Amino acid sequence: MAYRKIHDSFWTDPDIEDLTPEQRYFYLYLLTNPACNQIGLFEFSIRRAVFETGYNRETIEKLLDHFEAIGKIKMSEDTKEIVICKFYEHNKSNSPKVKTHVEQLISKVKDTALIEYVYGIDTVSVIRRRKEEEEEKEEEKLPSVKFDDEVVYTAILEAWNKIFESSARMTNNKRRQIRQRLKTFTPKEILLSMNNRSKDSWLQGEGSKFYSDWDSFFRNDEKIERYLLQKSNQYIKNQTNPFK
Repeated sequence: MAYRKIHDSFWTDPDIEDLTPEQRYFYLYLLTNPACNQIGLFEFSIRRAVFETGYNRETIEKLLDHFEAIGKIKMSEDTKEIVICKFYEHNKSNSPKVKTHVEQLISKVKDTALIEYVYGIDTVSVIRRRKEEEEEKEEEKLPSVKFDDEVVYTAILEAWNKIFESSARMTNNKRRQIRQRLKTFTPKEILLSMNNRSKDSWLQGEGSKFYSDWDSFFRNDEKIERYLLQKSNQYIKNQTNPFK
């Protein structure tokens, strides 16, 4: 059984004082859950969190979005890893055994871009260089994009900008995300899910900062599936469908 140090000043920290009781409880869960390790970087399971906290999936997703927005955590859409920012800073040890263990944990991190949030800004340039090299290698592995593929990608992006009144631009990362989502959903299903998302009451109110956040929607299949289940097809009826 692992033990996590929670200093009594936790409750008087200005950042914590500004949180709601629900947010404080969930942040404590992130700090002390069984998956959390010595560096505060671990694979996060929403399904497991639902079981352990008693919150439903939607509540947990909103809490994760909130803590990422205020800089308390950073998530990886590809590997489902999460890092609690500054966790390691408060749990450092001079023990050689602990340092060796930390190095082992770092070596197993799948999304190396998260490592900078473990160590801080001193290693940002090194990590960024490693990330750029990895992205270049990944680009070389990507199959060439066919014209008809690009038409679909562009149509999805244009639909997103129209629905959310945004000005997102096409990037290689967006192409990868769309390509991954199209393995599960049809273009029409993605369009319907986007429209349903635009009607979410939380996004129109307290969560308005995430309203046009592309990554929070396209990072995996979960958001698309959740909004697809909602019974709204107003946009499909009133707009020209670019996927006919």
